[in-house]
Amino acid sequence: MTTINKSMLGAIAANDDLPPIPDYVQALSFMDLRQPRGSGVKFWNVEPTGVYGEDCLRGKECARELLDYVAAHPTNGNMYLLSWIVCDMASRGVDHRGEPVLKGAHDRLHE
Repeated sequence: MTTINKSMLGAIAANDDLPPIPDYVQALSFMDLRQPRGSGVKFWNVEPTGVYGEDCLRGKECARELLDYVAAHPTNGNMYLLSWIVCDMASRGVDHRGEPVLKGAHDRLHE
């Protein structure tokens, strides 16, 4: 599978008939395009290290990056980025312990 470097995104978007690449995908280090191209955005494209503390620090870095981006680009669409990120996190299925990500919320809803 071909990996797309973020520096290549602008040139790729200009040279094909697919939808334009959203600015936030180009700006935020933890986002990427789904493959095949045109099938959407990976809003949380961060691989866990397996070390809880390191993963928490990376999450804080990404949160700061997101807040800075939204502050600089306060649009109606950008206010939904956090919810899309959380959905992608949840779709990964398991947390750092191998437990289902939504297990706690699921268990509470079904008590």
